[in-house]
Amino acid sequence: TVDSALLAASSLVSHNLILPLRPGMSEAAKVRTARVGVVVFAVIAYVLAIYGGSVYELVSDASAFGGAGLFIIIVFGLFTSFGSARSAYAALIAGMAVWVYGNYIGDFSYAFLASLAAALLSYVLVAVLAPRHSSKLDAVEEIG
Repeated sequence: TVDSALLAASSLVSHNLILPLRPGMSEAAKVRTARVGVVVFAVIAYVLAIYGGSVYELVSDASAFGGAGLFIIIVFGLFTSFGSARSAYAALIAGMAVWVYGNYIGDFSYAFLASLAAALLSYVLVAVLAPRHSSKLDAVEEIG
């Protein structure tokens, strides 16, 4: 159901992205962060429902939005030790940004392929150029 999806999205963001960056948060701050996440994702869902097309288009867009970055991260994560959490974040952000630009602004014929290439390029560049364990982002990698 929709409420479960909103809670899951909020939980993923608050526990896997925000808490590793701010490990000293109190329990009240953690709950507040999760609740704000629910509201943010509810607004996003509302906007998508109002301005979105058919259900097929919404499902297609949802799977393509972060799919390129996730694919690159999964392939590198399963088959190599190349890269770090910083590389993974770069791949996700680049893949999403290029897909949004290509799908909505630039009107690319192959927006997903362009986002896949951007995610791969950003993962490799960050893995090569950035030090391996130099930020709080890589604390996630050390824990997991």
